[in-house]
Parts: sequence; structure tokens; C-alpha cells
Amino acid sequence: MDTSLALLTAQLQQKFDLMEAKTTDKVAQNETNQELITLQQKYQALEQTYHNLKNENVILQRKLSVVEIAMTAHPVFISTKSGIIKFDNVRFSVGINDLSAYKSTGKFTCETVGIYLISAAILSNTNGARYYIYLNGNPISDTHIGYSSSSPSAMYHTSTVVRSSTTITS
Repeated sequence: MDTSLALLTAQLQQKFDLMEAKTTDKVAQNETNQELITLQQKYQALEQTYHNLKNENVILQRKLSVVEIAMTAHPVFISTKSGIIKFDNVRFSVGINDLSAYKSTGKFTCETVGIYLISAAILSNTNGARYYIYLNGNPISDTHIGYSSSSPSAMYHTSTVVRSSTTITS
């Protein structure tokens, strides 16, 4: 009976060892599965964050594409003048932050990236009068007023397109 008991004990020990090995493997497998689930959740969260940022970027690009910048201005005093003409009576303005500098100097600085259309209409009783628009100190537009028989018989209107980060004077 002692040998039977020893044999049964040995068989039982083998089964316990086998069960312990399987349990250890199962625990490791469960831990791996849990890590995989955690990684999948993190991936889904990152994917959602990416899509949210992508959508925000699209919204910001749309907002940037519809930036409104415009101004209508006239000189306060109409006079014969040489030098910079100050269009200091701003009647309408949107999207321009530093109007005081423009009013006091006659120089308009493009504050926002984009393309700007600069337009001026000038009238003079002086034959051969000229009006220039300067871009960063360089003339880019020349308006010439001339007579034939009445005053003035010819007047030219000028428009100029410029890009941002430039200073325009007239």
C-alpha cells in the first residue's frame, strides 16, 4: 500500500505541477490580452484625437479663407499737395487693427497674410499732376492727370494688387 500511495502522490504531484504550469501560462496570456485591450483603447483614443484635430484644422482653414479686410477713406482736407496724401477720414473699416497709424502717417501696413487690392481715385486742376502708390518705398503705380481744353479732361484711376507684410503709401 505504501507503493500505491507513493505512486498516487507522485501522479498527483505531476498533475499539480502541470496545472500550475498551465495556470501560469493562462495568467501570462490574460496579462497579454489585458495589455492588448489597453493598447487598443489607447489607439482608439489617439485616432479620435487625430480626427478631432483634423476637423478643427479644416474649420480653422475655412475661417482663414474668409477673413474680411476692407477700408474706405477720404482726405479730411482737399488741397494741393505734394508728399504723402493722408486719407485720414476713414468711413468704413473691417479687419484692420492699426487705423491710427494709417490716419496719421498715410502709410497702410498689411497686417494679415493675403492679397490686397489698393485703389485710388484722384482729381486735380493741375495739368500734368501725378499720383503714385508706393510698395515698401518703391513706386508700383502711377496716375497721371492731363487736360485737353477743360479742367480736368483726363483722369486715370489706378488699382494695385499687393501681398501681405508690405507698407503702402500714396
